[in-house]
Order: sequence, then structure tokens, then C-alpha cells
Amino acid sequence: MKPCQDLLSELTTDASPGAWQTRRFQANLLDAADALLDLGPDLYTLRQLEMAFDRRRAIPAQVVIKLALSKRILCDLRDPYRFTVVVPLLADHRRLLTPQEHPQGEACLQRKLEQLQWLFGSALWHDWRMILVDDGCPDHSGRIARRQLLRLGRSRRAQVHFVERAGENRSHKGAAITLGLHQALAHWGTEHHLVMVSNAAIDVNLGQLGLLAQPMLAGRLWQVVGSRRLPYAVARQNAPNPEALLVEYLWRRMMPQLNGLGDPFSGFCGFRAQILASLLEGVTELGPAQALEWPLKAQLSEPDSIKEVAVAHLGQAEQGTVPALGPLPMLQAASRLYRRYLPQLPVSEQFSTLVEGLDAPRWEALVGAMAGPLLAAAPEDLARRCLFSPQHLAARARVKLSRER
Repeated sequence: MKPCQDLLSELTTDASPGAWQTRRFQANLLDAADALLDLGPDLYTLRQLEMAFDRRRAIPAQVVIKLALSKRILCDLRDPYRFTVVVPLLADHRRLLTPQEHPQGEACLQRKLEQLQWLFGSALWHDWRMILVDDGCPDHSGRIARRQLLRLGRSRRAQVHFVERAGENRSHKGAAITLGLHQALAHWGTEHHLVMVSNAAIDVNLGQLGLLAQPMLAGRLWQVVGSRRLPYAVARQNAPNPEALLVEYLWRRMMPQLNGLGDPFSGFCGFRAQILASLLEGVTELGPAQALEWPLKAQLSEPDSIKEVAVAHLGQAEQGTVPALGPLPMLQAASRLYRRYLPQLPVSEQFSTLVEGLDAPRWEALVGAMAGPLLAAAPEDLARRCLFSPQHLAARARVKLSRER
């Protein structure tokens, strides 16, 4: 184990967000993971290294361990499997460009393809493909991706599909993912097939797919979520966001059945193809709350069928997440999910009624009134306990509004 530790100890410079996005840095991580594997560690040794190089150590070393673990898992899996990666394109036209073409460019499609080629390059008995879905992006992300695939000569490995929405100009990430999952099933069926979903951003290295695959192959799980919050996860720590904390507090009070799921909005998850048809049947949410509908259906169909695994995710890591399309639409969608799937419980019903009565001014007043108490509360308490009643929240919002008038 010491040679492995010595190699990892050389990776001492923490990655800034700018460095993480460069092709050279990402390539160096893959090369370092291969160098680590060349020393011959088995899964047990790699797990020991994962514990030894915890979040207090250099981020690059932790990412390299995750990549090496993932590749070792797939190389040790002798039965051939097929892996489909679904990537929704939600206004990602800038992210698809190179840094030279645009300041926000990440060349994300090329990076993701390189990561998958690296992962499966030593396990050629497995097969993989990527499905990119343009969800109605007004800036034509899908067309950009299609041109890039032709230029890279990767059209066999990756295809672009488009969500058709006549007379509607809104972007629907959930619709894109749903179409991508249907396409995955139509192409490769259900046998020996695992389907992953990843955002277009390069915050998550797809070389970690093996980390999601291992628990799915070991048990009867419906969904595996890559978590930014578990012990041994790798994530940039950011200051807590009161609005994000309030969003999470409210949806968890409406759906306490999901309180055991710590990070549903990480944007990195996987499914066994055998259960996808059941999960997709009757899906109603096409917005950010779709990340709650899948695990809710899974949990109600088969308890304890969801597992989280620690991954390297260099996006936002604060407790709670503000959905890209806005907190109120997300919370109102969560209220719809509660009413559709769950029995009416007194506390959940009161929180659902509170959410349904919110508008933009009331929401802003509620966030402002509760910022201090939310930041002072322990994250575990916010997730699992009813610290603030619906009546208390409504009263605080009213007082805040009256003072501002």
C-alpha cells in the first residue's frame, strides 16, 4: 500500500474551479489513476486509500482514487455489460464550446467522451454509448453537439435526439431525460444493461461510472445516486445558502419518505434497465422535481431500493440546492407529487398548503425572515425534524412583508 500512498501524496495541489475545467488537468487525473492501477491494488486496498485520503487531503488525490476504484470495478466484472449514459442538454450551448471559443466553454462533450473511452479502454468486453437530448434549447445545443460528434468521428458512440414541443418555447430537462431513458431501452433492451444520467457540466468525471454500477450489480436496487455529501465524497465546500436550505426543508416535510436520501439533485445517478420501464410509466414531472419523482416511486414500490455512493463532484456542495428553473416551481411540483403519490398526513398536508399559497413576494419574505434560523440549525435536524411549523413560517413571512410595506 505504501507505493500507492507515495504516488498519491505527490498530488498535493488542490484544484481550483478553473484548473478543474482544463483538458490538461482532466487528462492528468486519468493518467494518475492508470499509474495507481499499474501498482496492482485490489478493491480492498483502494477502499483503504479512499479512507486514508479523506476530504482534508488534496482534492486531486481523492479524485484519482475514485477513478481507479471505478475502473477496477469494471475490469473485475467479467460478465459483459452494456452502459448507456444519458446527458440532457439544457441551455448548454456555451458549455459545449472550448474555452478558446467562449469564456464559459468547457468542451464538455469531448471531455466526457474521453473519460468514457479511458474507463472502458481496459475492459473491452463491455460496451457503451452516450445519448444526448436537446430539450428544446432555444440556442440549439443539440445542433452544436451533433456537429461536434461528426467532427470528432464519434457518431457511432454518441447520438443526439431532440424533444419536439410544438408551439412551446420552454426548455424541459425532465422531458429530455425521459426521452433519453426511453431511447436507451429501445436500443439495448433490459438484459445486462445499466443506464446512467449525468448533467452536461464537467463537474463529475464520467470515469466514475463503476462506482454507481457496483451496488446495482450487487443487489436489487432501483436507483443509485452519486452523492456530494456522504463521508469520502469529494466536493468543493461552499457557504450555506438560506434559500437552498428552505427549499430542501419544505420538500422534505412534504415527503418524509425521502429523508434518507441525502442528495437527490446531484445530477449523477444510475438505474438498472430492468426497472426503468416501471419508473418511467406515468411520470408526470418534467421540471427539476423529476429528481424526486423517480426515488419516490422507487421507494414506494420497493422500500430500501435506493442507494447513495460517494463520488467526486466539484460543483456546489452546500446543504440544499436551488433549482436552476427557480425554487417556487420546484416546490409547487413537489406539492403535486405529494398529492399524487402519498397519503394525506396532517403535517405534510399543512406544509403542502403553505407551499401552494406562496407567490414571489411571499417567498422572498419567507427566505428573508428565516435566513438566520436556517443557517443556525444543524443540517441533520433540517433534514429529519420539523423545526419550524407551517404556522410559524407563515407568520414570519407575514411580519416580514408588513415591515417592508
